Amino acid sequence: MIKSIFFLIGCSIFLASCASTQKKEERAALYLQIGNDYLEQRDYPSALNNLIEADRLAPNNPMILNSLGMLYFYREKYDTALDYLKRAIQASPTYTDARTNYARVLIALAQYNSAIQQLGIVLKDLTYAQLDKAYTNLGLAYLRKDNYKKAKNYFSKAIASNQHYCPAYGFYGQTLLKAKEYQTASGVFDQALRTCEIDLDELNYYSALANYNLKKIPQARARLQEIINSNPAGRYAEKAQKLLSLLEQDKK
Repeated sequence: MIKSIFFLIGCSIFLASCASTQKKEERAALYLQIGNDYLEQRDYPSALNNLIEADRLAPNNPMILNSLGMLYFYREKYDTALDYLKRAIQASPTYTDARTNYARVLIALAQYNSAIQQLGIVLKDLTYAQLDKAYTNLGLAYLRKDNYKKAKNYFSKAIASNQHYCPAYGFYGQTLLKAKEYQTASGVFDQALRTCEIDLDELNYYSALANYNLKKIPQARARLQEIINSNPAGRYAEKAQKLLSLLEQDKK
């Protein structure tokens, strides 16, 4: 009789513990979703508050660690980002998107060969659906190594994989500018500006550079004026104003 009572008490404690754990996981998933929504909106303080709470409720969860890694990457805290993404991979070695993000941070830290090695592992995962992202990161690694031929190849593959993946257009166009292929670069930036809804100031600025090198001054001026008019306090506004002043000097 006593053994039966202890058995029932043990079962009750176990079930209560399971219910408590499940509730924590559900709350962590909710905080993760909210944090990711804020991350997408680039509201980084709100994202961090929610992701820290998610991490407290479900420590060592690879998806939470991945999101925290990307948040710190966006805030340019690369060492902290690398630590979180490394932990995400350690917690789940088959979490390919975390490995792709890990490679992106390695590129930011100028560890290009290590990034290329990690992305080689990524491409071996035939279930990974975000090839556009992997190819773009490979292109960026080779761009930073000044290997424009390989960079262009991977950016082309990224765009072929997803014609709406805007980062590939931007980096591809920048590669073409560095390779002094201004006409092709101008076409890439034109396509990007028709396709993308983000980073328009950056795209307009590099498009203006391409047109400037092609001696298409009215087109370059229009791109620069678009930056100044639409986002006068943005980080590209000052650059646009300087290039616009240079255009005016050339006209004289």
